Amino acid sequence: MPCDPQQSRWFFLDGVRGWGAVSVVLYHLFVDDSPVSEASRSLLKHLFLFNGSLAVMLFFVVSGFSLSIGFFSTANDEVLKRLIAGRYLRLAIPVILTLFVHQLFVHYQIIPAAPDWPISLQSTQLFKDAQQSLGFVELLRYGCYDVLIDYTNRPPMIGPLWTIEYELKGSILLLLSLFLYKKFNNSECLLIAVTLFLVLKGKYYYLAFFIGMWMALLFSRRAISSSFSLLALLVGLILSVQTKPNQATLLTCSSLLFYHILASDRSKAFFQNRLSRFLGRISFSLYLIHATVMSSVGIHLSTFDPLDRLQINGIVLVASIVAAMAFQPIDRFSIDLARRFSWKMQELSMGRSDRSQQSDRGKSQPG
Repeated sequence: MPCDPQQSRWFFLDGVRGWGAVSVVLYHLFVDDSPVSEASRSLLKHLFLFNGSLAVMLFFVVSGFSLSIGFFSTANDEVLKRLIAGRYLRLAIPVILTLFVHQLFVHYQIIPAAPDWPISLQSTQLFKDAQQSLGFVELLRYGCYDVLIDYTNRPPMIGPLWTIEYELKGSILLLLSLFLYKKFNNSECLLIAVTLFLVLKGKYYYLAFFIGMWMALLFSRRAISSSFSLLALLVGLILSVQTKPNQATLLTCSSLLFYHILASDRSKAFFQNRLSRFLGRISFSLYLIHATVMSSVGIHLSTFDPLDRLQINGIVLVASIVAAMAFQPIDRFSIDLARRFSWKMQELSMGRSDRSQQSDRGKSQPG
């Protein structure tokens, strides 16, 4: 069934995010931090489902699409104002609470102290991240500012949080660009100029948001052709198996794969099925919490001799999904709070505008 560009929600986007989050977890478990063997690491890193770097770039493309499609479908810039107003809260609340959970795990040694980690894992980034400890005020500052504004300011506590700064800044840059696009009578010259600037500067993570935006524009105009769907899929899969792809290759690959999804009814149907939508609902929670689960459940299980690495990784994968489900109320709270805040800001803005207009009319009347 064709996907209507005018519908209020595009459920296949949730599915893409869900499988992307699973891909990041699989990458950290089986390729990056705790592979079953070097042979399996060498094999799995060429498979797109275990390519965490590709999944992250795809996240940014999907974000650009989802932030833009409502505006292009309605031509209402109030959508942009609400998204800008609520974006920080949407990201910050789950991040802060994830950090507090992680810190509690470190404090009560649910995440084991350094001497209790297996020697084989003490050289990993997961081990280095898990040893960071901050006081309450420092942790609050880290979650409210460092992670979202200046991630390089401090040593990381949870590795996957490096993407949050790009998510916030890329979102705001895109939304402001679309707002100006509307103010300048829908002139695409501004959007082209920003896109070209990001290309020339090599800012590929931010560029991914604008690639998603251009796809949203084409999608809203029903200009995504199914004729190139299979070709986009094949080229994207071929590019995904490169040994050490750079950011430009990752962006090209993720863009082609996402184009295929937009152009293929079968692909959209897969990403809208019950499993995909379930994964989509827990995707952000799964992305945030899985490193903490790996550092706690995974390390404790490593001390049980009957369990091999494949079994441990399988248990950690399931435990991460369960933890993400438990984390869902926090994620829903952040969404609801960000939405209420954005609507409140819009009401205040409209109130000021109405008072200004009334004042102008009063001044124009003869005394």
